[in-house]
Amino acid sequence: MDQREYDQQRFFAQQFLLAVVERTAREQTSVKIQQELATRFQEQALEKLDAIRDKLIEIQNSGEVGNQRRLDAILADINAVSNMIMRVQETRLMTVIPIEAVHPARLAQFQEERAAMFTVVERVEKDAQEFLEQEKQSENEDEAMDEEED
Repeated sequence: MDQREYDQQRFFAQQFLLAVVERTAREQTSVKIQQELATRFQEQALEKLDAIRDKLIEIQNSGEVGNQRRLDAILADINAVSNMIMRVQETRLMTVIPIEAVHPARLAQFQEERAAMFTVVERVEKDAQEFLEQEKQSENEDEAMDEEED
C-alpha cells in the first residue's frame, strides 16, 4: 500500500469516526432534552399539586367543609400522585442512554407511564377545582342567606 492509499483510507476512517461521534452526540442531546422536559413537567405538576393541597388544607382548617369525605379523598389522591412523581425523580437514571439502546417495549412502557401520570394529574386537578368551586358556591349561598335574614 502506497502513501496515497494509506492517506485516503485514513481520511475515510476519520470521516466515519467523526460521523459516528456526531450522531452519538445528537442522540444523547435528544435524550437529554427529553429527560429535562420530563423533569420540568414533573416539577410543574408538583408545584400545581402543592398549591391545590394548600388551598384544600386551608378550607379544611377553616372547619366549614361541606363534603369532608370528598376533601379527604382529593387530598389522598394529591399525596399519592406527588409521591409517585417524587419516586420517578429519585429513580431516574443519571446517565444518558441513546434512544436506540432502549428496548422498544420498555420505551413504550415509559411513554404509557408518562401518559398515565399526565392523566392522573389532570384528574386530580379537575377534582380539586370542582371541589373548590362547590365550596365557594356554598359559601356564597350561605352569605346570601345571612344577608336575607338581616
